[in-house]
Amino acid sequence: MEHSALATLTVLRWIAVALFAAIAFVASAVAGYQMPLAGLGGIVGLAVISNLGIAYAPERITRKPWVVGATVLFDIVLLTALLAMPGGPTNAFSELYVVNVALAATVLASHWMWIAAITASLAFASLFFIHLPLPAELGGGHAHHGNYGIHLQGMWLAFVVAAAAVVAFVSRLAASLRKEREERARASQLLGLATLAAGAAHEIGNPLATIRVAADELHDRLKSTGGDPETLNDLELINLEVDRARSVLDRLAAGAGELDHGSTEATELSVVLATAIGDLDSDRERIRVVGADEVPPVRWPIQAASQAFVQLLRNALQAGQGDVVVTCHYNTQRHRVEIDVLDHGFGMPAHVAAKSTEQFFTTRPAEGMGLGLFITRSLVEHLGGEIRIESWPQRGTRVRLALPNAGVV
Repeated sequence: MEHSALATLTVLRWIAVALFAAIAFVASAVAGYQMPLAGLGGIVGLAVISNLGIAYAPERITRKPWVVGATVLFDIVLLTALLAMPGGPTNAFSELYVVNVALAATVLASHWMWIAAITASLAFASLFFIHLPLPAELGGGHAHHGNYGIHLQGMWLAFVVAAAAVVAFVSRLAASLRKEREERARASQLLGLATLAAGAAHEIGNPLATIRVAADELHDRLKSTGGDPETLNDLELINLEVDRARSVLDRLAAGAGELDHGSTEATELSVVLATAIGDLDSDRERIRVVGADEVPPVRWPIQAASQAFVQLLRNALQAGQGDVVVTCHYNTQRHRVEIDVLDHGFGMPAHVAAKSTEQFFTTRPAEGMGLGLFITRSLVEHLGGEIRIESWPQRGTRVRLALPNAGVV
């Protein structure tokens, strides 16, 4: 992005060089004002040299964000020098500072926007003290006297206010657009995972059905011939595990369909949590749910929401040997359902907790792919909520899911 912004800035700078050359010619030929050509030539020469330097600089340099910012600040300095030679604050082209600020707000990060706005404001102010006056016939004799001086100072103040307003508005707009792009990217990733889950459910379903049929036939055959009881028990276990795998795949497919078509269903939060807990292994007995019955009925995609809780609860169970406490309540002030999942494990350092919801990030590569918390966060944000993780080393981790009242019946 920085390289593209710099390329656009370079084109604009060539246009500015041509514009100031034309203004100098018109001022000399039409208005009869003799520009200080040596100073003007030096300033234009600096602009040309810097433009050529940018054009031939290695890409590894031009892609650095500070290069664009430094170029914008350099242009403010050049503009100040140009304005100082013919009139300073009385120069009609002093309003071009707005162009520099607007350009900075368009192509630079927030902190660079403010640096450019402050630099332009100070540069404009410096023109009141350092400039060559215009001839009296062009209005230069009244630059600092009477109402005209107050008028010029008012113009500077108006510029400062306008620059601050532009930067504040554009900064907020840029942050909103950046957040929207990130949410769209996560939604796209989530729908891709949902589609993958639906495809896996379809493709794996057939082999599971074949295993179930073969296990049933083998079980019946051994049973009719008085086969080994342990073998019969193993076959029954295989059938149970196949049924369980099939059930999980069906729920994944259903959850993908819910996300794809926006299907929702009114239900109690306790039912959603019970569905999620039922999908866990035998250590699900370590989970204690508090307050779920006190939360109003919600309208969520049940299977998708259950999958989000499954991932979260499984991570909490793996984090330590103590109980996992799930506390639910309805925040009447913020109109949100808030669910806290607290484990008493080893916790995480702050930098690990900050990255824990990223795709494929895991601290246990032998046990998973790092998709659990990413899926949870994506599903929660798909429902319009947010997830916050707080962790204390050697004490445990608390994950708070906050879901908006839009899902409450």
